[in-house]
Amino acid sequence: MNLKPGENSTVPPKHHDEGQEEDYEQMLQRLEEEARDHIRIEQQLKLHIDSLQDKIEDMDKSARELQNQLAAKTSACTSLEQELKSLNAKHSELKQRTATLERGCAPFSTVKDSSYSQISINAEEKVGKLHNDLSRMKCMGDLAKRV
Repeated sequence: MNLKPGENSTVPPKHHDEGQEEDYEQMLQRLEEEARDHIRIEQQLKLHIDSLQDKIEDMDKSARELQNQLAAKTSACTSLEQELKSLNAKHSELKQRTATLERGCAPFSTVKDSSYSQISINAEEKVGKLHNDLSRMKCMGDLAKRV
């Protein structure tokens, strides 16, 4: 397709006017500058995209590590809960056994307390008698010495 300048073309007609040539030259330079700017911006965007992709990969790795830690802690927590249930069951069992033993020993403790009380009273009485007897003997010894 051979078009002559000025015939249904986007290319402006060729004139011998120097002003138009300068305008075309300036327009061409401006378009070249815009193209370079677009290329520069495209390169900057590619670098930014690469940087963001690296950050996303790092964050995904951190998220996986945190999920693994959470799973481990959840497992440990479950294990501790089971151990706590087991210890609570043992505690309840021992508490019941203690209560049973205390109920079984209650009659003996009453007898034991009353027996100790009686023994204590008897001992005090005997000690009192022994003191009286000793005092009488001393008095008799004193009388015998006098006589």
